[in-house]
Amino acid sequence: MEFQEELSKQYSLLYVEDEDNVREGLVRFLQRRFKAVYAGRDGQEGLEQFKMHRPDIVITDIQMPVMDGLEMVNAIKDISPSTPVIITTAFNEIPYLMKAIELHVDSYIKKPIVKEDIISAIRKSVQFLIQRHEIEIKNRIIQTFIDINPRFAFLVTKKNVLIMNRFFLNFFGYDSFEEFAEDNASGFTNAQGAQAPIHSSQDLLDWINALNDNGEQKHVVYIKSKGAEKEQPFVVMYKEFAPFNIFLFTFMEGQ
Repeated sequence: MEFQEELSKQYSLLYVEDEDNVREGLVRFLQRRFKAVYAGRDGQEGLEQFKMHRPDIVITDIQMPVMDGLEMVNAIKDISPSTPVIITTAFNEIPYLMKAIELHVDSYIKKPIVKEDIISAIRKSVQFLIQRHEIEIKNRIIQTFIDINPRFAFLVTKKNVLIMNRFFLNFFGYDSFEEFAEDNASGFTNAQGAQAPIHSSQDLLDWINALNDNGEQKHVVYIKSKGAEKEQPFVVMYKEFAPFNIFLFTFMEGQ
């Protein structure tokens, strides 16, 4: 059983193990499959290596001198919560495993390490990294699309504002949606007189639903710029992507 080496070659890995023969043997195995492999003899060395190189994946033993594996993982998760961590463990380390679960460790491998087990765990971590990378690329593409839109635009879900284009914030003089919402907390008023306080994306969703229930094609909102005394009218349009509960929200100056 092998994982796709051309994919794993994109990533780096840190392996921490206090037994020299185990560490050296697995490092040789991993070096043929990853862009870079860093090693540590205990948790303190491992943490220093992580801070220096920021590897994509971490594999570590639990019981080690100076600093044990879980102390190291806790420190790593403080630095980079999403870094995949694989724990190697003996059968009699149940209390350590419970602590590892609290730390959101991704995989566990029983010692002595079997090649198939390490490959399976690494494949899982590599797949996670690939999926995360794909999501980051898609988000950058969406952000670029939103940013080059000549209208004010943002995406909103039932839970939060996903993306707001810089033109929207820059035009009104705000640094964030939260700052914008605070200044416009008195509510968005449309041409039909509907009004709702806008403190959060849930408030935005409620307001959007009110517009939708109104059944009109054209809606006007009055928005205040940062430091301004008066509000300005804007025509608002939106598109719902129903399967995902996402709304694309756009504004244009004028009535």
